Amino acid sequence: MRIGKSSWHKGRSVKVDENFPTKLKRSGPGIKRAKLLDVNRQTGSLDLVNQTFKDIVEEFEPGMHQFFPMEYYDSKGKVKIGDGYWMVICQRLDTLHDTLCVPPRNDRGFIDKFNEDYKDRDKSLDRIAFDKEKVSGHHMWHDKFLSMSYLFSDTLAERLIGAGLTGLSYRNLKKPNAYSGAVTKRNRAARQTCFKLTVNKTAIHAERSIR
Repeated sequence: MRIGKSSWHKGRSVKVDENFPTKLKRSGPGIKRAKLLDVNRQTGSLDLVNQTFKDIVEEFEPGMHQFFPMEYYDSKGKVKIGDGYWMVICQRLDTLHDTLCVPPRNDRGFIDKFNEDYKDRDKSLDRIAFDKEKVSGHHMWHDKFLSMSYLFSDTLAERLIGAGLTGLSYRNLKKPNAYSGAVTKRNRAARQTCFKLTVNKTAIHAERSIR
């Protein structure tokens, strides 16, 4: 059974039955060449986590997200190399600011990269702005208008980063290289700092599941 990418990253819970996998077979280099990380990826994004990651998330949003116990096996599916959880983020929100994104949002809510008024723009000034009021009270979510987004509040992200989990990298979306555009007096109060956490390049895809 091979698990596809798109269906797991929508911010909705998934239904499980007796055919839901409980074991994952890891492809790529062996465990001696590439050790198993605390945070790994199965479908191209952050979705395999360890107990520490789960425990920290549960402190902030208890019972909100799904964590399915998984056993990890080597590429032949014979030797067990570790345990973890398959994480599904179960929070789907619109947290983009309605007016401060550049290019602006279109009528459907997406950032309109093909807006005729912005076709000759300096793209280094593009920015994604989050609304402080929309984000307030939320800690881990997918934004329905940002493709494949894993977004975290400052407080949760700082806890996860502080735990020293291997395999995890991040961007602070308020920094100039990740959050383009100067923060002015007009929009500083309206913007919300968020983190985007990803799995770094040393993580190995666990591409196949076995029952």
